[in-house]
Amino acid sequence: MLEWDTEEYRAGRRAAYEAIRYRHPDIVTVGFDCNAGWFPILGRFFDEVAEVIATAPQATFDLWQVKEKMGGLSIYCVLDSHRRDDDLRRRINGAYEAARREANVTCDVCGEPGVLRVTEGCFMTRCEQHADGGVPYQPKKGNE
Repeated sequence: MLEWDTEEYRAGRRAAYEAIRYRHPDIVTVGFDCNAGWFPILGRFFDEVAEVIATAPQATFDLWQVKEKMGGLSIYCVLDSHRRDDDLRRRINGAYEAARREANVTCDVCGEPGVLRVTEGCFMTRCEQHADGGVPYQPKKGNE
């Protein structure tokens, strides 16, 4: 077990998830497969989604998955507005890109500034305190 992965941390993670789900029960319909450091980012993302959907009552938002993947935040969702509404999609895509970019520089454990790290082939975005042996990842020239 990792030093930071305590029952207290997991209880705080559950409480933070439930707070976001409580604010947005109609759109937060699945659990989050990431650490709690990104939950404030996710809270802001879902606040924006709720605001967008409120402007278009015919729109539906289906959340499929929220997870960490290769050290980054991935949110899989579908917006169905029953009409071609590029503005709604543009706003939700913008909110997603903002969340993704913020997560790329935020420790997924604690929410402090972090960098992409790698350990034993696993990528994570972490601060120094929660690096868990990971070292900053520097892509090879030409692979950025």
